[in-house]
Amino acid sequence: MKLTSRIIGIPGWIYHLEVGDDYLPDSEVKEGINTLDHPAVRYMEAHYLTTSGLIIANCKMSFRKDTEDIFRVEGSNILLNFGLNGTIEFEVESLDPLHPATLKYHNISYTPDFNGRYLMPAGQEIHYVCIILSENFYFNLIRKESILHQDFVTKVQKKEHTYFSPGPFKLTPAVKCVLAEITAANRQGRLSRLLLEAKIKEILVIQLEQFLSLVQPETGSLPIPASDIPKLVEARQILDDHFVNPPLIPTLSKLVMLNEYKLKVGFKAYYNQTIYQYVIHKKMKLALSLLKDGQHTISEIAYEVGYRDISHFSNAFLKYYGYRPKDILVRK
Repeated sequence: MKLTSRIIGIPGWIYHLEVGDDYLPDSEVKEGINTLDHPAVRYMEAHYLTTSGLIIANCKMSFRKDTEDIFRVEGSNILLNFGLNGTIEFEVESLDPLHPATLKYHNISYTPDFNGRYLMPAGQEIHYVCIILSENFYFNLIRKESILHQDFVTKVQKKEHTYFSPGPFKLTPAVKCVLAEITAANRQGRLSRLLLEAKIKEILVIQLEQFLSLVQPETGSLPIPASDIPKLVEARQILDDHFVNPPLIPTLSKLVMLNEYKLKVGFKAYYNQTIYQYVIHKKMKLALSLLKDGQHTISEIAYEVGYRDISHFSNAFLKYYGYRPKDILVRK
């Protein structure tokens, strides 16, 4: 597993780290810090901790001009990403199109290879922490058989780019507290590695609890029965396979053997978005991919993603991305 991060146009690396993929309980923890000396850099401190199967990157930086960070992880990885300060734009290959983001959230993703591009405006004070785990390391913290992450495990085993949750998690005091302990210095040595591993497992548990809180609707309503969750997962799989022409809710309800009310309410609670929102998300991601490919007209793409009217497709695309499909073609 290899992490590289560099700013286009500025010599040197923010990160250039490589570790083995194996989970080795006795492997030593190494730490260090990288800096960049350049007129465009206001300040930069890129701390890191590494051991077999694990890279922790804790970076604070600010620039005097607009900059672009190319952030890559080579090798199958589970990435716990914590945005702590700053406003940027970013895109991740096969996960996110280019869009603005405020770094006040955290999420978990899986990628066979992570390829990200981060656009940082001049003067922004950027702070993020990434905990990057090999598959081997992750599954030694949480067993593959655990019901807490069954859908995520399925995607990992299929080598599909995916997020653990449909949306990011809010940063909480509990998350910040454990994260501060994880990024504390002087973690070298075998005993400290065990403590570090325990803290990473602790923060994963906190994240899972936040995810599960999405399954539990607000006080005053009933939680989703455990028996309904496999049916909700099946419903999403059907939508994944047929989102261009998705089944109507009554039909989907019969296919997964869950009544319409439980399907609609359960899907919203479990995936943090309505069935309609999920279908639109799938359509728009495919549409953007086809537009960037440059091999199709807007009319053809509208048809490919299930729209018979180009104006309806254009309006839906504008509402989702903030610009029209033709703007992509103009840029190209």
